[in-house]
Amino acid sequence: MEDNGLGSSNPVYLITGGLGGVGYSYADYLTQKERESTIILLGRTKESKLREDYRTRLAKISKTKHNIIYSATDIGSKGAVDSIKAILSSKGISVIDMVLHSAGVGAKSAMKDKTPGDIAQVIGPKVLGIENLLELAASIKIERLVSCYSLTSIIPFLGNMEYTAANLYLDELRHRAHPNVKQMLAINLNQISNIGMAVDFMKETTSNAVKTDNSVQSNEFILILENLIRAKAIKNITLSRYDIDKLINENIESLKRLKQNETNIRETVKITEENYTETEFKLAKIWSQVLGIEEIGIHANFFELGGPSLVATQVVSKINIQQYHNYPKK
Repeated sequence: MEDNGLGSSNPVYLITGGLGGVGYSYADYLTQKERESTIILLGRTKESKLREDYRTRLAKISKTKHNIIYSATDIGSKGAVDSIKAILSSKGISVIDMVLHSAGVGAKSAMKDKTPGDIAQVIGPKVLGIENLLELAASIKIERLVSCYSLTSIIPFLGNMEYTAANLYLDELRHRAHPNVKQMLAINLNQISNIGMAVDFMKETTSNAVKTDNSVQSNEFILILENLIRAKAIKNITLSRYDIDKLINENIESLKRLKQNETNIRETVKITEENYTETEFKLAKIWSQVLGIEEIGIHANFFELGGPSLVATQVVSKINIQQYHNYPKK
């Protein structure tokens, strides 16, 4: 198996979200290499309480000749840096050859109750996580720091505004100089179609055909990642089978049409089902306004009806305005 260019005789890898889709795919790949390495996997859950598929993953790579360390360390917590330092110190490690920051928490839908705590839970692993890793770099040299996250900083998706904010911050960080970090790479990743958080989130809402068309397989991602690491000059890249420019332009055109039609707002809509609530009617009317359709079902899928993701943010805005006007005023 081809070497990725890391020069150490016994390279050290630190992977946040180590048993998740992206993190485990890379760890599994590393254990197939001939050169023995130390792979530190961080996760929020104690090993004894790992879900079954995570226990299976950990058991598989632990049977290899490589030194596998699993630590129940939440990378977004205050004590994360000290916890990592303790692990490194116990193993006599003073340099980390590569950090793969792939920790993340699934967001709730925008249509369901979302609390400040829910938002903080999503932002924590990403924003506080990367800040903890940079704090770690102040005392432990990091040769390569790779962050993987979704496309939401480029194309916002309905219900994922906290992802958008966190990922924009990660995008911005790559433009700064970071002492003791030799190479920094940010990857905007659409999704891995056969494993990981995005797959779990989309199981019930997206067909397998759509997931395959719009995403990369885990083995493809690993080979791309290895090539990017060797390239060194690349600091940020988007991996997706979407035509990103086309999608952005479609969203922009949809927003322009929406603004042009604001004076012609549709006040009525036909719902295909006979029984529906007042709230469902109000939501259907908003969808009708932004999509320009006269008839809609209460179980309809916004994106299947042709709604672009940027326009979805307008739907959220209209819902929030509607809710505000319904609040009792003092």
